[in-house]
Amino acid sequence: MNRPEAHLQDLQLMERCFEVARLGAKKGELPFGTLIVSRGQVIAAATNLVSSESDVTRHAELVALSAVQNFLKRTRL
Repeated sequence: MNRPEAHLQDLQLMERCFEVARLGAKKGELPFGTLIVSRGQVIAAATNLVSSESDVTRHAELVALSAVQNFLKRTRL
């Protein structure tokens, strides 16, 4: 992938991350979103679940890591 293509992909992924954050905000969470990407494919997307689950450890990045761990069915990422 050349530089312009990589830059375009980065912009698209950032927009997707904003979409995830907006979905969380609509559900009453703080507007944070996380994507985990492998080889150009989104393998996990998550938003904060701190308010909805009353758990301060349910930040978007941790929720996404749990999701990708379950998706890949392994503990080493």
